[in-house]
Amino acid sequence: MAFFLTFVGVMILLSGFVIPHRWAQLYRWLKGSRRTYYIGQDGLVTCFHKKLRTPVDRVGIDMNPNNQGVIEINHGQFRHSSAIYGGCHIGPWKISKYWRWESWDGDDCLSLTDGHGLRADIALQMINAYPSLQAMLDRIAEQDMDLQISLLSRREYRSAIVAILKIIDDDKQKYRSRAAGNIRACLEDLIGMARFQGEPEITDTLVLKWLNEFKEVIVKDVKD
Repeated sequence: MAFFLTFVGVMILLSGFVIPHRWAQLYRWLKGSRRTYYIGQDGLVTCFHKKLRTPVDRVGIDMNPNNQGVIEINHGQFRHSSAIYGGCHIGPWKISKYWRWESWDGDDCLSLTDGHGLRADIALQMINAYPSLQAMLDRIAEQDMDLQISLLSRREYRSAIVAILKIIDDDKQKYRSRAAGNIRACLEDLIGMARFQGEPEITDTLVLKWLNEFKEVIVKDVKD
């Protein structure tokens, strides 16, 4: 045993003279590396030094308050395991494996797993509906965009209804017929229903925009 230890010691000593650059490689291998990713006020931020595992660690950084999740990727045999931090609202997400993709400028790539898992029937629906996780995420982003466009359209329609009702209320002498009264009642029902169903809130600016457009139509109709 003593001979073996002596032999190893001599080999290490000789390697220091013969290939000194190996020491630097050995040091980097032992030290490893850490990359921490989070969403800042202006988008994705990569941190190479500071730990951001707890709320105290994150004091003083430009983290977006609506995106408190942190991904820490550690490379090296003596580093802490890579993990996701951010509190209970992050959910049961875990890192199943990770690697560095050199063709993407050395970016870290992750495989995630849900700690709670999926039932077999739900997993089958997912793999039959989407060829990959990225395809599913792209579809979610597309649906989110469609939802935003729908919200904008519904806000515009509700603003137009409020503008029409305001035109009728502002000139009751002109719109004093029974037909106008029935239209007014229908518009009020629509506004009440939209409020009850939690439709997107409107702004005075949108209502004013529609008022100006409708008034132009009314003036043109009078001239014709």
